[in-house]
Amino acid sequence: MLHPGNLGNRVVNGAGFTMLGIALRTLLTIGSMAILARLLTPADFGYIAMATTVTELAALFGSFGFSNILIQRKVINRLQMDTLFWVGLLVGLVLTTVVFLLSFFAEWLFGDPITGDLLRVLCLSFLFGGLTAVHSAIIARMMWFRLEFWIQIGVILCRSLVAIAFAYQGFGVWSLVAGALAGVASSVLLELIAVPFLPRFRFHSDYLASTWRTSSAYFGSSMLYYISMNADVMLIGRQLGASALGYYQNARSLTDEVRVAWLCPCRGCCFQHSRPCSRIRNVCSVALFTVDACLRR
Repeated sequence: MLHPGNLGNRVVNGAGFTMLGIALRTLLTIGSMAILARLLTPADFGYIAMATTVTELAALFGSFGFSNILIQRKVINRLQMDTLFWVGLLVGLVLTTVVFLLSFFAEWLFGDPITGDLLRVLCLSFLFGGLTAVHSAIIARMMWFRLEFWIQIGVILCRSLVAIAFAYQGFGVWSLVAGALAGVASSVLLELIAVPFLPRFRFHSDYLASTWRTSSAYFGSSMLYYISMNADVMLIGRQLGASALGYYQNARSLTDEVRVAWLCPCRGCCFQHSRPCSRIRNVCSVALFTVDACLRR
């Protein structure tokens, strides 16, 4: 548990270090996208954008706010961590199956079988991602901003280099799939190395039931955000096709990258421990959502 007396310094130092690293992360992402844009066609990016609308929806059910509860509880114990690990792993297995089945619906929705083929491979990311839900929550709870930053940099480098290498060899849209899976695998590996947490085979159903209402609130707000971010992608993909969606997605990704790069670290610094920082959190939340609204315009 973090002591409130030390919390302010951690927030300030973590926010400062994270802000300094935002420029590097943004440059790496935009730079890799610029290289891939020369190696791939707009349709390749459009197909991935179509598939992403399904994987992002499934990802909402994957988290369901359980990690946030583990972060913000004043005191947690080993049994609770074990419980959420097995829940995360089970949910990952279920979502892998669900996304695989939804791939056939996506073929009909967008009128293209390539989208379904991509989803039947991308669904494996949920299988790997379920292994480190608790590890990610521990990093956030302990406010290890420096460690989190270097993990993110490692993931971006791995994802970008793999995608560029596959694209250079002529794999087309599958280079983006390879990059995405490489990013997930590297994230899992780095978090397993950074956080020496090994779960025990036990489960606390009462704790899980007690967190259901809070988890549902997190899920509801995330669903609204998903709709606002993906409704246009679905409409353009279905009506205009992959090439038009690729142009649109590449243009939109530039502003999305800047907005997410600034807002997510700020929210992470301000919201991890809401009880000792409740007054600061209320002020920061208004400021952050104001900035978010401005960047959307």
